[in-house]
Amino acid sequence: MKIPFSGDLSEGAFVAGFVEDCHVRQSGRLKEVSLSTTHPAMGQLFHSLFANYGHVTIFPHFEGLHGYYQYILTVYLDSSFQPFATKANYIPPWIPPLVDNPVLQSYLSGLVAAEGCILLYDNHGRTDTALTITLKKRTLLEELSGIVGGRIYEVQRASRLVIYGKAALKLLEHLSIRHAEKVEKARLVMGHIGKPWCRVRPLWLELRGKIKKDVLAYKESARSDYFEKHGFFHQNDESLAGEK
Repeated sequence: MKIPFSGDLSEGAFVAGFVEDCHVRQSGRLKEVSLSTTHPAMGQLFHSLFANYGHVTIFPHFEGLHGYYQYILTVYLDSSFQPFATKANYIPPWIPPLVDNPVLQSYLSGLVAAEGCILLYDNHGRTDTALTITLKKRTLLEELSGIVGGRIYEVQRASRLVIYGKAALKLLEHLSIRHAEKVEKARLVMGHIGKPWCRVRPLWLELRGKIKKDVLAYKESARSDYFEKHGFFHQNDESLAGEK
């Protein structure tokens, strides 16, 4: 028997945004939610969101198209999650379309955790920022743009909402992203926007380097777990060439 959803709309709104990066399907009376990732922060967030409601399984997988190891996390949720663990092409109607509403802010937090990117860059010698959300759902992004501003661009097989500068900073101040990597990036943005880029750039590169190192370690862990599970590495593992 699964534990029903708590009823907290802010929690549900975060889940509604977060599942945009998940595979969701109906499994009998339950909702199956699964996520593939190479980022330990994403795996930790998935676990923290759902572990109180169902058993989270995690297993190593080889992503054949791009040739790397990753983890797949899966949970089966009670049917009371139906309004929240359902992907849509628009903002769910139960979320108020008001930028200062905590339920919308929670929804945005989930979207940024799942499909967002926080950037720092050099703007004529000063540190500037941009917040992006990339989805294959232009209608949804247009609705969001009408509420929080920003511009929409067409990128490869998707659309991207980009919010620049002080508008991005103001929005980040009201979000609770919960994704450890992006929390660190947001903290760096909020403490350094407008400051000389020459002073901030080393901090930004250090953070990016740390994230890259963590991702590589997570992939290597998945590779080791894959071997432990199957007794062999995947036949398309290119690193095997150097071991022969």
